[in-house]
Amino acid sequence: MVFGSAELILANYFEEFPDKRPIIIADENTFEYCWPKVLGSSEKLNEAEIIQLESGEEHKNLEVCTQVWMALSEMKLSRNDVIINLGGGVITDLGGFVANTFKRGVSFIQVPTSLLAMVDASVGGKVGVDLAGLKNLVGNFATPELVIIDVDFLDSLPQNQLKCGYAEVLKHGLILDRGYWDLAISDDEITLPVVKELVYRSVEIKNSIVVNDFTEQGDRKKLNFGHTIGHALETHFLGSEQPLLHGEAVAIGMIVESWLSTEAGLIDNKEFEELRDQLLKWYDIPEVNSNVYPELLDIMRNDKKNVGGKINFTFLDAIGTARINQTASEALIIKALESLK
Repeated sequence: MVFGSAELILANYFEEFPDKRPIIIADENTFEYCWPKVLGSSEKLNEAEIIQLESGEEHKNLEVCTQVWMALSEMKLSRNDVIINLGGGVITDLGGFVANTFKRGVSFIQVPTSLLAMVDASVGGKVGVDLAGLKNLVGNFATPELVIIDVDFLDSLPQNQLKCGYAEVLKHGLILDRGYWDLAISDDEITLPVVKELVYRSVEIKNSIVVNDFTEQGDRKKLNFGHTIGHALETHFLGSEQPLLHGEAVAIGMIVESWLSTEAGLIDNKEFEELRDQLLKWYDIPEVNSNVYPELLDIMRNDKKNVGGKINFTFLDAIGTARINQTASEALIIKALESLK
């Protein structure tokens, strides 16, 4: 994990490893706004071949992976070369999976360009793609050769994408650090200067969990807070006229799963109301009709975190403390979803 100028860090990398050939995976936005900031005077990067993908979660699938694998084969990419994933969570997830599986593993570098990718997707070695509309159903744990966090990429990020990533920032405070939560909610608006100041601590929090539980057997499950409900909502709205961004869905998921935490006798009502009211300042609740509940439950039943056929959650004991491997009946989950109304 390296913080600083992506341009300088990559230039130094290819000075150290001159025999490596870079292949860049980017989407149309990161190619236009971020790639020019990376190039600099590096001869290697100026000669790099680029695979440009369409942006959006709907393109994070095995069909696109196959297209990239075919392109890499035509480029005769060797295991001595390196793939550089320049983009948000879709690019770092898919690009890392492609690299990890091509020729049984090619080196890759993650260069996250969105807040979500900086504080979450690119940290921790999770790579993968969606299958049959289900989030990250196919994937692996794979360690990138390098993760470069350059907060200057955030300058071109739209406000809705800042809000999307900020949900993960708030989650880090809720599961592990009450003081960090207080700091993250201290301003009325989500602004670029505040976001840049918080990135380092968020990465530090996530990395501290990941290094002790890389394959998610224990405490790393705390990072799933809000995601059981959140992934179901994100999946449901993916094909709609108003799809939910990942962070928007997770924010709503954190409210619902906090409600379940109170029902389990964990977090008290005062703290629940604090986090609920704060999240509702920044995130809108989508309209979820009761006839959608069976679909949402079906998505949750296929969640990769489940054990023994039971839907698995991370609950809160209090703001700043989380408890893994919690369950709730489907009737109670429906009641929690109803509470959003």
